[in-house]
Amino acid sequence: MATRAAYQREYQAGLRVWDANVKQWKAKTSNTGAALRAVFEGELKNLSAQRALAQRRLDELVRYDENEWEPLQELAEEAWVQLRQATEQAGTVFGPFPPPSGKS
Repeated sequence: MATRAAYQREYQAGLRVWDANVKQWKAKTSNTGAALRAVFEGELKNLSAQRALAQRRLDELVRYDENEWEPLQELAEEAWVQLRQATEQAGTVFGPFPPPSGKS
């Protein structure tokens, strides 16, 4: 089992990669017509909500001390799966980028 600090670093690194990739999708949104822009913006809104959930789960996990964080790891993993699924769905609209790799 990974330590909380190692898990936190890995999770944060995954979110940074995800943020960089979504930035490219946001740029693509600004270069589209109104109808397609509405579709793109809807996908970005969903992605933003899933990313916020993943961040909340990480924040909760970090608040607990080293001996009590593991029960929250499952919730963080669930949020990560939801973020990955939302990213894959958005990839059908925007075109793919590698989804966050998540935890090992």
